[in-house]
Amino acid sequence: MNWIIETVLSAVVSSVIVVGFLSAIITKMQISIELKANGIKRIYPYGRNIKSLEKKMQNCKTIKILGFSALGFTHSYSEILIEHISHGGKVEFLLAKENSEFVIEAAQMEGRDDTVIADSIKQTLDLLRATKEKALKKAQSMDSTCGTIEVRQYNTEIRNQLIICKDDKETHAWMSILIPPLAAVQCKMIEYSKSDDCIAYYDVIWERSTPREIEAN
Repeated sequence: MNWIIETVLSAVVSSVIVVGFLSAIITKMQISIELKANGIKRIYPYGRNIKSLEKKMQNCKTIKILGFSALGFTHSYSEILIEHISHGGKVEFLLAKENSEFVIEAAQMEGRDDTVIADSIKQTLDLLRATKEKALKKAQSMDSTCGTIEVRQYNTEIRNQLIICKDDKETHAWMSILIPPLAAVQCKMIEYSKSDDCIAYYDVIWERSTPREIEAN
């Protein structure tokens, strides 16, 4: 009699495990379908070390970055940017104006000194000048045409960091959902399969922003 009870219990437990496993798979598939329907390819827990982003940056013609100061991004991907520009690629940066009131307010929201973000923006501009200089020297050593870095600065409360990689056939976009006081690399990042809205968002800000000269030393 005991063996019958044990067999029945074993079958019930196995059934529960199988049902739970199948339920988890179905739920995951439903979430994936919903994301895809909304033009989202994947959500990353943190905005750093994303292989798909690095690969697209290395194999596109134009890289566009919308950020607050974008210092972390510029520092982390400086070698890729240098390589991209030295081979004739184009880079655009949209940064906040370092002297704007909302930069000071954002620093206060994040519990930091009033000048911290402004200083980060200045550091990014210095890093971009150095990047352009290194790219120019590398292009000259290869006897190739150097690409360009173009910078504009906005004066509105735009918070979400956006990265766009564009070539002749397709455009890819990643957006960080910023939640102050967390930095962009600490926030979730969305990779879009449909980038039209991201491009429109970027273009509107680009057209309204002030050009900033970035000349190699």
